[in-house]
Amino acid sequence: MLTLINGQYFLAVTLTLAFIGLIIAYWEEGLGGGITLISLIVLFIGWNDFHIGFILGMGVISIPSILYVAYWLRVYRAVKKAGRATLP
Repeated sequence: MLTLINGQYFLAVTLTLAFIGLIIAYWEEGLGGGITLISLIVLFIGWNDFHIGFILGMGVISIPSILYVAYWLRVYRAVKKAGRATLP
């Protein structure tokens, strides 16, 4: 019973952090996407019941965070490249 309760707390905390990360990602793409991606990775590694539904669900849920982080990296590189091009 105790492991079930601890598992539910773990699930609730990581999914809450993922949701908060997606809310933050609306304004700050890199920070929010990173928080969401890290919390989903922790959930994926820490969860002990692997079956095909869980793996597919984690893949689908992580798509927005991966897209936020990829967009942020692309913009960050473009700004950095533009800053180097304008220097004398």
